[in-house]
Amino acid sequence: MHTVDILIVILLAISGLIWLFAKVGRRLLGRVQRVSCQDILKRLEAGEEIIILDIREKKDFNNFLGHIVHSINMPFLELKEKLEKGGLDLSGFFSVSVVIVEQSDSLKGAKAYKMLKAHGFEKVEVLDGGFAKWTKMQLPVTRYEG
Repeated sequence: MHTVDILIVILLAISGLIWLFAKVGRRLLGRVQRVSCQDILKRLEAGEEIIILDIREKKDFNNFLGHIVHSINMPFLELKEKLEKGGLDLSGFFSVSVVIVEQSDSLKGAKAYKMLKAHGFEKVEVLDGGFAKWTKMQLPVTRYEG
C-alpha cells in the first residue's frame, strides 16, 4: 500500500468514528424535545412568553451573523457551572418555555436540555437545526452594534 492510500483509509476510519460517536452520543442522552424555526417564529410573533437561550460562545453570539431577536446568551459551560453551583435565580421561570439555541444540531443542546429539565424547568425545547438553520432560512436576527 502507498502512503496516500494509508492516509485515505485512516481519514475514512476517523470520519466513521466521528459519525458513530455523534449517533451513539445522542442516543445515550435520550430524546429531547425539538422545535422548528417556523414554530418559534410564529410563537414569538404571537407574543408568547419564551426564553430564547443561546448557548453559543459570546464571540459567536456577537459576530456579524448576530443572534435571534430577544435571545439571552449564556455559553454552555457557563450555564452548566451556574446550574451546578446554584448561581442562577430561577424562581418564577420554571413554567416558562425555554428554547435552547446552539450553532447547529450538536450534543451541547441535548446536554443543556437535560440539565434544565433536571433543575425543574417544565417546558424545554431545542431549536431544530440551531442558529445555522435559522440564518439559512433568513429569519430575523439582531446584530451587535458595539
